Amino acid sequence: MDDPEVGRGQGEFFQPSSQKQRVALIPAAIGRTQLEPSEELKAKAKSGDAVANDEVEYLLKKKEILEKGLEKEPPSVIRIPEPEETYLFARADSCYTHYMQGVGYFFCKKGEYEEHGEPPTCCDHSDRDALLRYALVLLVYDTDPEGQMIKIPNERATPLDDKNKLDFRYKFCTWALTDSQMRVWKAFHAENPPISTDYTVWTEKQGNSDRVKFAPCKNDAKWMSKGPVLMKKVLKEGGKMWEGIGRTLGKDLSTEDIDTMFKGNQGKKVATTERDFRGLLGG
Repeated sequence: MDDPEVGRGQGEFFQPSSQKQRVALIPAAIGRTQLEPSEELKAKAKSGDAVANDEVEYLLKKKEILEKGLEKEPPSVIRIPEPEETYLFARADSCYTHYMQGVGYFFCKKGEYEEHGEPPTCCDHSDRDALLRYALVLLVYDTDPEGQMIKIPNERATPLDDKNKLDFRYKFCTWALTDSQMRVWKAFHAENPPISTDYTVWTEKQGNSDRVKFAPCKNDAKWMSKGPVLMKKVLKEGGKMWEGIGRTLGKDLSTEDIDTMFKGNQGKKVATTERDFRGLLGG
């Protein structure tokens, strides 16, 4: 916290390693009023508008899921009163992506191809099927190689309010997980919900690959234990990072870009100048 660059939310990419690191999932927030269909939307749905009806059903289902999360023991959803009645929930955005050696991840556009009655170039020409990946925002604590938090001496800790001082450093990171990695983490979800639990994350060698491991930490998430001042700060600064979370998963290329990348100029109207697709995907 003493470092002016810490806590600003620039959002470097989290990289697990053999050294244990302590992290917290930054929850997303949604107000109760955002879950209520507007009178206009309800009227459209009642008149038979299929899109409006789907939107109403989506909002009702989301509210139902959040309410059930509040009733769990321990809760997987937290409700706070300010600035309006608001739900905090564990968010993870997902997308099917392809990977190409030398160019990285890019979104699968199978649905767009099918809408136009065309075979999906991204699926037909990739080395393997599209992979489901998840993106999320983490608070990463300053820890030693064993994953223990490094405490700031009391005389140097930052006062937060009359009762609390910030006696640890942290930063915000984005992270992308595979479907299999997410399943490993979700195995702890029922008894140690990420909405209120810190986790230790590290990698272990299994065969030729590094497998990500998770272990819940005891007691409540540290960032939530320091009172409302730090909690509001983390939710505000960490919440901003959700706006660009899609870039963590891959590049959103057009079908024209994908066709040109894999098939060149065959049957497509493309720019006459040569295009560097590695730059396009890796930026």
